[in-house]
Amino acid sequence: MKRLAEGTIVFKDKVFEPNKEFFQPLSHEQHPVALMFTCCDSRVEPAIITQSPPGTLFVVKNPGNLIPKYQVGGSSSEAAAIEFALTMLNVHHIIVCGHTDCAALKAMFSLKDLPQESSIYQWLAPNLEVLDSLEVHQDLDECLNELIRRNVIQQLQNLATYPEVAKRLEAGALHLYGWKYRLQSGETMLIDPFSCKPEPLSAVIANLEEEVRPDMTLGQIEKQVP
Repeated sequence: MKRLAEGTIVFKDKVFEPNKEFFQPLSHEQHPVALMFTCCDSRVEPAIITQSPPGTLFVVKNPGNLIPKYQVGGSSSEAAAIEFALTMLNVHHIIVCGHTDCAALKAMFSLKDLPQESSIYQWLAPNLEVLDSLEVHQDLDECLNELIRRNVIQQLQNLATYPEVAKRLEAGALHLYGWKYRLQSGETMLIDPFSCKPEPLSAVIANLEEEVRPDMTLGQIEKQVP
């Protein structure tokens, strides 16, 4: 804890104070580029992976980067984040980012061994259908990697069950992306929603447009923050 506390002091003195012109506007409003769902695994840090300054990503982290299907009258932090990001922040991009060695998805292979009253069981059980789409593999690592990719696709499909998401997708005002972050190499892959095949983001980056925020472009932000 001492190291964490010391870090907050270093941040205030060495980062915040010299860059007040950047941080002060953020104390009044935010204009994130994307809503990002990813795992609460401590090794997965979206701002570091994407090299993004504060105010860029609206992030939701949970075990397995899951998004419950839309339910009329239902309530979850994920549903609230989707509604807030779209209707209040007017976000145009949503990313679902899985990662290698995901313990939450590993647990799905032996979920039946957990008591049904377990919070882990209750969280993962509605997602068990993703196991039905797996090809049969004898290699457990290969099977897990396929599950991680197919889980990303399943969550993108779950996203589309939200009326606000569906409406904006139809109007061309929203774009969904499936990513997989490799802990072993630091590389992030784009997951094809049809074939489930991974492709390095570096190979498709030329096809992506830079999002211009109301306050400034990401390029301008990056010049201001060390």
